[in-house]
Amino acid sequence: MNHRKYELASSFLRNAKNMNYSEQDIKGAIRLLYEEVSSEEKVMLSLYKYLMARKGADGNEH
Repeated sequence: MNHRKYELASSFLRNAKNMNYSEQDIKGAIRLLYEEVSSEEKVMLSLYKYLMARKGADGNEH
């Protein structure tokens, strides 16, 4: 994990703790963030694969 991501995660956890969120609330928020990022990555990967397949198919037509 790079330093900036670590600082962001630390800041998030520190602020959540200062606002008296429970450990369960924090875990739930992290799970939601992970699912959101994961689904976006899957969409991007699917789009990339689709475009590369199209590019290959278009190249075969000539």
